[in-house]
Amino acid sequence: MARPKTDATLKRSKAVMTKFTETEYDTIKEQANAAHKPISTFVHDAALDRRLEIRYDLSPPMPELTAMAGSLGKTASNLNQIARHLNEDGNITDGIIADIRQGIQEIFSMRDELDSLKSTMKG
Repeated sequence: MARPKTDATLKRSKAVMTKFTETEYDTIKEQANAAHKPISTFVHDAALDRRLEIRYDLSPPMPELTAMAGSLGKTASNLNQIARHLNEDGNITDGIIADIRQGIQEIFSMRDELDSLKSTMKG
């Protein structure tokens, strides 16, 4: 089945030519890509003051960072539980001291991993 014809009053028949600097064009192109729209549609919507939804992907660029963020969250939770226990009871046992040392070692290990990743990213 053929596509229905566009109403004559809705058909776009006028063209506007405009020029951009290389920097302006790159900026518009990035924003259009972030909005998941072709450049022409993005510029058309912007010119008509339509709401532009730009979505940026903020996920970490490397899976190592995602894994490290999860480990950091678990370590922070463990240390928070230890602090809560100490604030409630005030009793320090050998097990609590061992947990604190383990948490500190995990934090230092993550710091070393981040330093390694940072030097890898700098190349």
